[in-house]
Parts: sequence; structure tokens; C-alpha cells
Amino acid sequence: MKVDIQTLTLVLGLIFIVQTLVLSVQYRLNRSYDGQLWMALGNGVEALGFLFLGLRSIPALTLFSILGSNACIVLGMMLIFLGILRFLEVRLPLFWMWVLYGLFLLVVLYFSLIQDSTPIRVVNLALVSALINLLTALALFFQRNVHFKTTARILGSIFIAYAFMFLLRIVSALTATAQFSSIFNPSLSQSFFYAGGIVLGNLYTFMFILMINQRLQSEERETQQRFELIFNTTPDAILITKLEDGLITAVNPAFTRITGFLKDEVIKKPILHLGVWSNSEERDRFTRILKETGLCENEEFIFHRKDGTSFTGMVSARTFMMEGQPHIISVVHDITARKQVEEALRESEAKLQDLLQQLEVEKRYAQESAITDGLTLLYNRRHFDATLRSDFYHLKRTEGILSLIMLDVDHFKKYNDTYGHLAGDDCLRKIGGVLKQVVGRTHDTVARYGGEEFAVIMPETDARGALIIANRLRSAVIDLQLPHSTSDVASEVTISVGVVTLRTSDMESPEQVVALTDQALYEAKRGGRNRVVQKDLSNQGNSHQFMQLRWNSNDNSLHPLIDQEHQQLILHSNDLLALLLQGQDKENLIPSLENLLNEVISHFNDEEAILKERSFPQLDEHARLHRDLIDQGRDVLERYKNDTLSQGELINFLIYEVIVHHMLTDDKKFFPYVGPSIPWSMVGRTSNKEIL
Repeated sequence: MKVDIQTLTLVLGLIFIVQTLVLSVQYRLNRSYDGQLWMALGNGVEALGFLFLGLRSIPALTLFSILGSNACIVLGMMLIFLGILRFLEVRLPLFWMWVLYGLFLLVVLYFSLIQDSTPIRVVNLALVSALINLLTALALFFQRNVHFKTTARILGSIFIAYAFMFLLRIVSALTATAQFSSIFNPSLSQSFFYAGGIVLGNLYTFMFILMINQRLQSEERETQQRFELIFNTTPDAILITKLEDGLITAVNPAFTRITGFLKDEVIKKPILHLGVWSNSEERDRFTRILKETGLCENEEFIFHRKDGTSFTGMVSARTFMMEGQPHIISVVHDITARKQVEEALRESEAKLQDLLQQLEVEKRYAQESAITDGLTLLYNRRHFDATLRSDFYHLKRTEGILSLIMLDVDHFKKYNDTYGHLAGDDCLRKIGGVLKQVVGRTHDTVARYGGEEFAVIMPETDARGALIIANRLRSAVIDLQLPHSTSDVASEVTISVGVVTLRTSDMESPEQVVALTDQALYEAKRGGRNRVVQKDLSNQGNSHQFMQLRWNSNDNSLHPLIDQEHQQLILHSNDLLALLLQGQDKENLIPSLENLLNEVISHFNDEEAILKERSFPQLDEHARLHRDLIDQGRDVLERYKNDTLSQGELINFLIYEVIVHHMLTDDKKFFPYVGPSIPWSMVGRTSNKEIL
């Protein structure tokens, strides 16, 4: 039977076109695997090569047909080989392939353009094709995926058959060169080659599609197995229900452990029949969210167990299609224990806040008690001394006027002996009350100085104003009409009052003001009691521009280091004042000023370290005051060096602001934290009996 070789060539080209279409459709259906498109492209390029081969019968296109068919057929095989490597997830250096392809094309060009030889071209094409098919077969034989191992080996055998056909074609070309004078000369070997190509091409396409499907099925099985493993081993309850009617189709073991319902009790039953939802409104909201968005994340709901107990679950759910119907997969994480811990933490936090508030109240009470007289509820002697010192130095800097009133209950010892100490305590309380009423200004200070003696500090009050207040105080005590039958002055309780008004710039220390006022009080007593004696020194001058700072026992914090450094600062400040009084020039003063400022900085650092150790709550604010004072001190000192600041302004800042005002006022806020602790119940409770 005579076989038309040209017809077989056309049929083979059409088969390659069909294979290209089939592989392209397979790629569009499933793009998960790399390499499919390369194989489809390789078949298409081979089909183009056989179409070029069909043009060999046209003499004018012979050279074009030779070059095109050889280039496309080998390139198509290389693309198929590359596609299979990618499908098998094998990565090899392919530079050698393009070198081989280049050498192949050089041989084709030489034996087509320079020395035309069809047999040599046939051998060149068959040799390269056999090598590529053998390499493809080896890649399939040695691939490691067990799920399509048999199919891959069958496909590898097909490529070995391809290689064997090309080797037979080499033998035919070398032994029967006459029949290759034309590519379409009929012969048994030619017919066998093209017929074999048709059969093997169909087998190759079928087996490759089968291998793809086997890989898909195996991965789907693995995915299902992984899902089932996760589904059955996760500690969270998982259930799958139909979106339309809530029919349960699957639950995991954790669902049984958490809810108590067995799998057989819930499968193919609506979830509403189980009664797991504690609130129908929450259930409706959950369903509405899923229907609107298809997703619900980390929503908290209360559920019922089979035994009637409740638990809190955090639910994440989404809709998906299964068996053509919309379903819901829900994951429920039991957070009951966490909610109990959170509730316990909230309760503990509330108790802690209550405790902190109580401690704050007690701290404020302790602070108030530390400066308050327990009997009269006026300020005590300690607060009086601190306030007088602060006002004294402040007014000294501003050259303001200070008035001090001191008063004493007349014949109070006789009152105690006659009416008893309880009545005496009541008398002092009432006098303290009227003193507070008469002295109405907030910046004035009314204090119990000791025993039956009281004092009023009145900054920026002239002699006339102080005298008016003193007389009002005396009259107010008389108006109390407290009987005093053993008094030598009157039938009711009276007081003697001493008043001093002065400029603190004329004084050396607060103690000097107290001494002058006490002297006025003494004169009031000596003058017959129940009277006011005033000394107005506000218009007198003093040749001394500066004073000497003095350490007072009330300034002790009872912390050894802090008190030691405070006293050293007082001492060195007095040394600086002595230099000023001696008229030292600026060059001699600047080193002393710098040393004093450095000593202040060192003291601030030590003080902050101690306060941090003692957990002083206002440490940050206190440290900010330190930084501000240091910055201001450096600026003031620099201005003094540049002759833009007077000596008086410099000394006022360094001594009065930094040392006196800060050290003797602001620092006392932390005294309760650095000194030895005493029971709060003992703070500020002193009766007149204990003093007497």
C-alpha cells in the first residue's frame, strides 16, 4: 500500500494543533500548576514546524521551509521539556540547552546554504530530538511525587519511544541516503516515523492530562485530610450548618466536649432545636451579619450547654458553597475562663482604685494633720514657722511690708483651774473659730502658736490695717461672753494682743520679727491686759542691705543627707553674703557664685535620687522645678557676667528663690516621705493640758 508522506506530515501537524488546544483548555481550567502553558506553546511551535515542512513541495519556498521546520520542531521539543520540568517543580540551569540549540541551527544553516545535504540535516534534527526526548524521559522517571509515579513513568516511556524513533531515523538516513533526496519520498521507515509520531503524540497528550488530573486529585485528598485533621484536633468547637435552614451537617469532637451534645444527637438537625443560643436577638444578629457580609469575626455570644449551664464563646464564621448550597462554617472558642479572669481583674481594679482613693484621702489627712493643730483646727506652730519664713524672704526680695499679730488668753491658767481642762479646750476652740472668722483673707495665716497663744501672719498689710484686725480680734473674743470669774481683768474671757508692722528688708531673720511682736505682746500684758499694743517699724531704715540666713529646727527633714546639704547651702550662702558686704569686685565673686550654683545642682541630684527611692508621688514635678531653677540660675549668672544684671538681682535669685524659697517651702512637701514614719492617729492631736 502506497502511503502519502506529505499527507502524514499534514496530519501530524494537525494533531499537534489539537494537542495545543487541549493543553490550553486544560490550563484555563486549572492554572495551579506551572509548566502547562509552556507545553501548550511547545506543541504549537512543533505544529508550526510541520506546517513549514509542508511547504517543501514549493520550490521557491524550499530554503524557507527547511530553516523554519527545523528551527520550530526542535524549539517546540525544548519548550515541552521546559514545561515538564516546571510541572515537576525541577529547576535546572538551561544555558546548555540554548547552546545546543544554537549549534543545531548552525549545522542546519551550513548544510542548507553552503553545502546542501538532506541526510545530514535529517541526522542533525533526529540526534538533537532524540537527546531532548531522552532528557524529558529521565526527568519523568526520576520525579518524586508518588501520587502520579506510574503515569509519569508511562509518559517517560512514550518519550523514550520518541527518542528510539529518532535514532531509527538516524540509521535510515545514514544507510539509505537515496530515499532522503526528498523529504517526502515514500519508504517504510518514513511511513513508520510519521505514523509512530501520530500515535505517540496522542498517547503523550492523553497521559499528560491524566497526570495533571492525578496530581489534582491527590492534592485534593491531601487538602481534605489536612482539613479533617485540623477539624478533628482543634480545641475549638467547629460546626457546619446550612445557611437556609440551619441544618447541622458536621461537628468536630471539640463541639461535643464544649457543649455536651454528641455528634449523633445533632447531625441533620436544625441548630435552633438544640437551644444553644441564650438570646434569640443575638442569634438573629449573627445570621443577619452572615447573610449581608458573608463573614463574622470574633463576636462574643452566650451559649447554653446540654446540661443547661452557660459559657461565653468567641465566634468566627463565614459562608461557603458545598454541594451547590450555601453553608456556614463556625468556629467557637470557649472564653469563659478568660471572661472570669477579666471580671476578677475588673473587681480587683475597682478595689485597687478604692484603696488608692482611701490612701489619697489618708495622705491628705496626714499632710493636713502635720500642719494642723488638732484641738483648734488652726495651723500649728510648725506651719506657722514655715509660712513666716517663706513670707519673710519673699517680702524681703520685693521690699514689701509684713505685719505679725500675736495674742494670749488672759489668765488662762486660772480659767483651767476654775472650769477644768475640758472647758479650757472648748474655750480655745471657740477663740480659734472667731480668729478664723475675723481674719478673712486667704493669704493671711492664723495659727495656734502654743498653749493659749495664737498668731496671725499678714503679708502686705500696713500698720493701720493690722491695728484694725487686732482690735476686731480682741472685740470678737469679748463678744463670745465666755465667763471667767477668776480673771483680774473682766468677768469674761479676754485677750492681750501685740502687733508689729515692718519691712523685712530691714530685718535679718524671721525670728527677729517674732521677738519684736512678742515684746509688744508682753507690753500689752504689762499694761493691764485686754488691750492691743502696736509697734510700727515700717518707716525705719537699716543700713544693712543683706542679712544672714539661719537654720531652723523646723527646717529639718529628718533625712541625714538632705539636712546636711541644706545646712551647707545655708553656710555657703552666708559666706557669699559676707563677700558682698566686704565690697568684693565681680572677678572675685563669680567663682563663689559658680561654686554655689554647682553645689545646688549636686544637691538637686542627690535629693531626686532619695525621692525616687522613697517613691515620692510628685517626683516628676519636683524634678521639673529643679531643672527650671538650674536653667534660670545659669541664665542669671551669665547675664551677671555680661553686666546686664545687678548684684542685688543675682543674689535675690540665687539665695532667695533657689535656696530659701525652694528649699524652705517646696522641699517641705516631701518631708513626710523621707523622715521616720509616725502613726497618723498621733499627728496634730495636742490639747492645752499637754502643753501646760
